[in-house]
Amino acid sequence: MKKHPVVVGSICVIVVFVIQLTLLMVWHKPLKEATLQASLWTGFMALWWFIPQGMRRRTARKLEAKGQFLAYIRYPQARPGSLDSIWDQGILTPSLGVFRFQPALYDTLEPSGGARTFTVVEVSRELRKLKRLDSTYIGVQGCRATTVTTDLEVIDIAASPAALQKIIEHVAPPRKSDIP
Repeated sequence: MKKHPVVVGSICVIVVFVIQLTLLMVWHKPLKEATLQASLWTGFMALWWFIPQGMRRRTARKLEAKGQFLAYIRYPQARPGSLDSIWDQGILTPSLGVFRFQPALYDTLEPSGGARTFTVVEVSRELRKLKRLDSTYIGVQGCRATTVTTDLEVIDIAASPAALQKIIEHVAPPRKSDIP
């Protein structure tokens, strides 16, 4: 599904159309009316799914061309009720040992506040799957998270698995086993 989202989406659209058409025919709608109604609802559903998907892919390509990624951060050691469970969306720019996070809003990634630079001390290379309640403020499906220890605090970063792997490769200080 992750490799071919358009194909999966197209198959889902066809299945939904067939189900809708079948149900409308069972409910004694004339064939022309049932076909038109099923086509319209299926078309709306397809637009509702395909347009945001395309926008997300375009945004990811633009950011990646600049060496940036759409990511979410939170501060798990903050006081409860503060930013311990709320993910902040933004643009993450990684470089060796540091990364810059610019909070951003909406799909347009409009900056919302000042950028912050984090000096990385340690990065967990384990990508953990987010549970449903853990990903409440994340607008993108399929994100994974990892924990990063900075010079001042511990933060969690969430992004797509591919983006998160690239972020880890860029910011992680070399391990002792990597040094000859």
